[in-house]
Amino acid sequence: MNGCSSPNTLTEYSYDYAHTPQPSPPSHPPQQPSSIPMPLAVPVLGHVAHHQQHVFFAPPHPAPPLYNIDAYCDYLYHVGYLQGQFSDVNLTVPRLQKTYALHSLIISRSPEIYRRLTQNPHSIELDLDISPEALHTILGHLYKPLSHHDLCYFASEKPRVCAELLDAAEQLGLDQLLDRTLHIVAQSLSQSSVYYWITAMHSFNDKHRRWVESLDHHLVQYLTIGLATQLEAFSTTVKMSGGAYIGGIHAYGYMPSKTPPTRGMMDLAHVYAVLPLDYLKRCLEHVDLPVQDAIQRYHFAKQVLTIRENLGKHGLSVVLRVDGEANLLIVKKAKKIGKWDPSQYDVRSK
Repeated sequence: MNGCSSPNTLTEYSYDYAHTPQPSPPSHPPQQPSSIPMPLAVPVLGHVAHHQQHVFFAPPHPAPPLYNIDAYCDYLYHVGYLQGQFSDVNLTVPRLQKTYALHSLIISRSPEIYRRLTQNPHSIELDLDISPEALHTILGHLYKPLSHHDLCYFASEKPRVCAELLDAAEQLGLDQLLDRTLHIVAQSLSQSSVYYWITAMHSFNDKHRRWVESLDHHLVQYLTIGLATQLEAFSTTVKMSGGAYIGGIHAYGYMPSKTPPTRGMMDLAHVYAVLPLDYLKRCLEHVDLPVQDAIQRYHFAKQVLTIRENLGKHGLSVVLRVDGEANLLIVKKAKKIGKWDPSQYDVRSK
């Protein structure tokens, strides 16, 4: 079998040949062979010709098991990261007094960690101002990348951890994680979350982070365009007729006395009234604020400052400057010049 002959095989072959009936003689005389060669019979796959040995083919090799990248990442995350098996480097964060047993080949995905490993391949320290949860998350990301669902969860449910992830991602050189997280945060901004992000960024302003500048841009764009459109604060399609230049200002006939503010405009005014001064000034003066004209911008700013004063925040004034084009400015009120009151002094003649 499998290509090897045996005596029994030869006997059976002879037996079959002896008992095979012989063909009858031809009825016509044999003809001379033609000069054209006759084609040989082509063997058919799976057909065993008569008087030939049986040929057996080995079974095909089994298909290799299918593994996807998620299965490998799960294994690395649970066995390598969580259990710390087969580690070859210790990573310490002094501020948290924590040490992790990690794998240099995996954590070198971070350019900053790779640079540290070239200096000391067995032990490195990271000076990160970060919470234990954020540190655990970003180190785990090196073993098993955070999914879109994970980042959405942090952006909406744990914004503080999300801010720390942004800061750590920039320090460790994880640009892809940084860009993905920034995009998700920008897409998830809401009327309530915008206040948190404005406040949270103040603790990072002195570090000159790229992500802080990018998020600051997204916040201003959301407040001036996104939220104003969402609340339908200003009409972007319908304008009053009879446009004219008034003192160099191109006005479309907006008249506060005859055009009462919409609910959306007042909602936006209340949002602006509680903004920090730098954001308030930038949003009211922003060129992309979808007001109808300079007159409406001025009137809207006056409403914002009125609400702000009712909240006990005084000291601001709005000025409409005209020098070829209208520019609205938010300025601090000048202090009134004091008058000398003799009654406030104890003046006694000697």
